[in-house]
Amino acid sequence: MKFREIKCRFRTESAFLSPIVLGIAAGVAVLLGAIFTMSLVGRPFGVLLPRTALPSFLHIFFQLLAYAVFGAAFASLMTTPLCQKTRRLRAQKTYTLVLFVCVLILCYVWIPVVYKAGSYFLGVLLCGVILLSLFVLFFLTYRLNIVSAGLLVFFAVWMLYILYITASFLFFC
Repeated sequence: MKFREIKCRFRTESAFLSPIVLGIAAGVAVLLGAIFTMSLVGRPFGVLLPRTALPSFLHIFFQLLAYAVFGAAFASLMTTPLCQKTRRLRAQKTYTLVLFVCVLILCYVWIPVVYKAGSYFLGVLLCGVILLSLFVLFFLTYRLNIVSAGLLVFFAVWMLYILYITASFLFFC
């Protein structure tokens, strides 16, 4: 038995770890989102939002839900076995996972930029970069894992709402 076959068999037989990794990644994303949201805003459930936005409690709830979905999409892609795939797809999976982390970091950077620094123009630019990255990420992910790509669509819808909120600050406040 070759090393490659042993590795492929191990991945197949350890598929039960997938839900565990999925839960851990979603939990970590929610925890980091909660820490950033609560500590940087400074007042629990007192997020400053335009009048046309969701109430503060729902805004924070959906923000944490969006981070959980993004973490689940990351874990779903991370646990996708690529035993029979080419070297090019393995490299694509690595690049996609790195892009996932970069998008998550940009999302966490958006919070202090908008709520603490009050730089709404930079917030709109960050949202644009995040949405562009999500567009690229969707097409990279779709070929590897359709479920992960579907979860990214939900997160992209949330980011469109965040872009609306940030643009409302910029143009109407």
